Amino acid sequence: LKQLVRRDSQRPNFFLTVTSPTDPRVNLPRISEVLQQHASGALLTRFDESPETLEASFRVQFDSLAKLHSCSDQLRSLAQSVRVSYLEARGIGA
Repeated sequence: LKQLVRRDSQRPNFFLTVTSPTDPRVNLPRISEVLQQHASGALLTRFDESPETLEASFRVQFDSLAKLHSCSDQLRSLAQSVRVSYLEARGIGA
């Protein structure tokens, strides 16, 4: 039970999903580059690519809300069609 409520600053604090219709400006290396610039940690957990769509999911950690906003802005600037979604990952006691 202690593991569920103890705050662990080393664990990623968000699930991030980046989705886009296929576009040469939006690819895994460019997304990863943006994350390296803004996130203090990022781990790719899922990557789907088809002729129509790209979807990449990560566990990420940000040191501040400003860095999260900067990351989102830069990801969306890759192409107008990019969708960025965050889901809080810490759960109980975060």
